[in-house]
Amino acid sequence: MPRLRWFVAALAALVVPAVVCAEVAEAGPRRVIPEVVDLPQAQAESYLQAAGFRARAVPSASPGPRGTVAAQSPGGFWYAETGTEVTIEVRGLAAGTPPPGPSVPGPVPPGPGLPPAADVPVLPTVVGRTENEALDALTAWSVKVVYVASAPGSEGRVTSMSPNGGTPLARNQVVTLSVGSAGAPPAGASVVPNVVGMTADAANAALKAARLVPLLNTVPADAAAAGRVVSQEPAAGIVVARDSNVVVNVGAGAPSALLEAEVPDLRRLSEVEARSRLAAAGLSVTVLDRLAGATDANLVVDQAPAAGTRVSRGANVNVTVGRILMLPIRVPEVLNAEADAAERTLKDLGFVVERGTALSLPGSQGRVIGQEPGGGATATRGSVVRIVVGATNTIQTVPVPDVTGMTEAVATQRLRADGFVVARATIPGTPNEAGLVRGTQPTARTPLARGAQVTLVVAEAPAPPVAPPLPNYVGMDVASAQGDLAARGMQVAITYVSSLPEGRVVAQNPPAATPLGRGAAVTLTVSRAPTLGAVMLIDPAPSASLPKNYGVVFRWTPVPEAEDYEFEIFKAKDDTWVVADHDIERKAEKRPSRVRTGTYQWHVRARRANGTITGPWSEFRRLTIY
Repeated sequence: MPRLRWFVAALAALVVPAVVCAEVAEAGPRRVIPEVVDLPQAQAESYLQAAGFRARAVPSASPGPRGTVAAQSPGGFWYAETGTEVTIEVRGLAAGTPPPGPSVPGPVPPGPGLPPAADVPVLPTVVGRTENEALDALTAWSVKVVYVASAPGSEGRVTSMSPNGGTPLARNQVVTLSVGSAGAPPAGASVVPNVVGMTADAANAALKAARLVPLLNTVPADAAAAGRVVSQEPAAGIVVARDSNVVVNVGAGAPSALLEAEVPDLRRLSEVEARSRLAAAGLSVTVLDRLAGATDANLVVDQAPAAGTRVSRGANVNVTVGRILMLPIRVPEVLNAEADAAERTLKDLGFVVERGTALSLPGSQGRVIGQEPGGGATATRGSVVRIVVGATNTIQTVPVPDVTGMTEAVATQRLRADGFVVARATIPGTPNEAGLVRGTQPTARTPLARGAQVTLVVAEAPAPPVAPPLPNYVGMDVASAQGDLAARGMQVAITYVSSLPEGRVVAQNPPAATPLGRGAAVTLTVSRAPTLGAVMLIDPAPSASLPKNYGVVFRWTPVPEAEDYEFEIFKAKDDTWVVADHDIERKAEKRPSRVRTGTYQWHVRARRANGTITGPWSEFRRLTIY
């Protein structure tokens, strides 16, 4: 850090307005103020209110994600009476927000390490004890147990606790214990990056680089936010399973004056994301279905026009989506409709249209006089709908060939070669007859005009029983999902990823809607809160007293999986504590460039993933420099 940073920070703290205490009829009990720096404004205000404090938001020009807290006063971990107002400085707060007013005289909250009120009990240290021993020692508080991977010999014992032992904590408050368990959660998790403020393309690239699937959505926004991400879900820093969806809301600005748009590349995207991309480009969409394997399920496998093509805004793009199950839709009735209009109606719904002609009565020329499947029937998108258009021309008639006993494919090819439109009907048959033609309508050797429809009567074996589709368990708590699977007679395997909220299903294999019978195996991926171990302070010793030219070095024990450490030191000033230094250190030590005389208190905590995952703060140690 730059030279003299400690003393600049300490001097700045002196000119910050004093804490404005709430004017209440009767002071409440003293509590620890939560640390809310770098949290979103809404979350920070929620945390402060839940702890019994009032939040007051003011603008901040500090760099960082828009809408997050840059600083707070009083700082986190100070003790203050409930009802005290805490000022939070919010990055990018809307212009016109009134600045903080002059401080109102009131009691100054005591700093970290000062004696708490007499009615607040102190947490005992239970790290190293068995789970049952720890629960017996913490009967005055609500205890949440989180099981974490641990070294051999630590199974069933507390590896860390939050808050730390020795911390004053009101009765019935929550204490989180990390208890060792055998094994470690599998790899395959990703940390959601912060894409708010990025362009849509930059956010898309950042999320894909993090092994996540972006779902772009347009929302109303002012001109300054047009084309940029205004919010995201999940929020930045959340740990989720790889290939999870992240919803990215992009601001939609004023209507563009451009008359053309470039067709985006939609291949391998989900249907939802493809629709969002096309809507953002000002294009319409027709979705077609195609039977596909598991690797292409619910993903775009083809598009027309191709990516990069310049088309008029509002033009239609055909998107073909792979389906494991081809779900049918209703075929519209187009009889008596003008042929071109009927063909457009069918194509807009995703059907492939085959057109034939036949002699008709006067007044029916150019209109549909027959269709297969008929109106009201169901068929899958991408399947063929055949229409027969009336004509008055003299059309040559040919006899319907005899295709009985042929396979359906061979019979279809034979009839089309003679110029007929082929339809299909089925009748029950034996397994050996499945797929064979049992006859035609009209029957063989009937004279018929070219372009007329001939229906193949195909034998069909009895369909095997269809297994029921697998429900969607994503978002459910793991106990409910396990209970439902057990009731269905299925085997369940559980894997874990570091993520929040705790105990929720974040992925399943096979996916929802997959037909699955009794005895099949289903793997659920369940979220487990990420943890880091506690820091143990080494030097200086507790309550050390050193000369200012001693060359003090602060040291602590390294924490496995930690990427850096957050270091804080406070200096006693006018019966309170002010921040003397706050820094991030890559190594497990801090070497200040200069030290002034005075009384200090310092503590450290481990961090990972650029501070999105933190361990508990260490205890405070007092240091006197003379």
